[in-house]
Amino acid sequence: MQAALISFVETLVTLLPKEWSLVLRPHPSEQMKPYQAQLESIGVKVLDNSLMPIQDLLGLSDLVMVWNSAFAVDALVNKIPTVHIDLYGIEFEGEVIRLVEEKLIPSFSKPAELLEYLEKFDIQNAERFCIQTEDYDKFKQVYCIATDEKAAENIKKHLSQHTN
Repeated sequence: MQAALISFVETLVTLLPKEWSLVLRPHPSEQMKPYQAQLESIGVKVLDNSLMPIQDLLGLSDLVMVWNSAFAVDALVNKIPTVHIDLYGIEFEGEVIRLVEEKLIPSFSKPAELLEYLEKFDIQNAERFCIQTEDYDKFKQVYCIATDEKAAENIKKHLSQHTN
């Protein structure tokens, strides 16, 4: 997994505008120490999981990229645009895979495809489609996600089918 991730990140870094910052917060089970110097040499900051709580990191994030983590759900609930990077093809079980399969978040297998999406997606001015979930959950939450209208409809459908 790490080799595919490192390769994806190395290619992505060469394509991103220089003023962008890429921060890698590995899953607690991922051992990134062997790759830390390599990643930092190309400008990627690798965070120690124990140094910053997830909520603090989300507060600093303009976009979240995940490969197989329920962190996508945290990001979406916190109104952070989220994308999936597909390192090996969808083969894992988990929340992020369900989000991708149900077209709730986009998935990219090539850094150039992700960059093309990012260039068209103005994070600062993204229209946020809000979904009032009073019909779906007891907390009567409103979830706003910077996304497109099709994804918002898929999210509504998903919530209606999988809650209550």
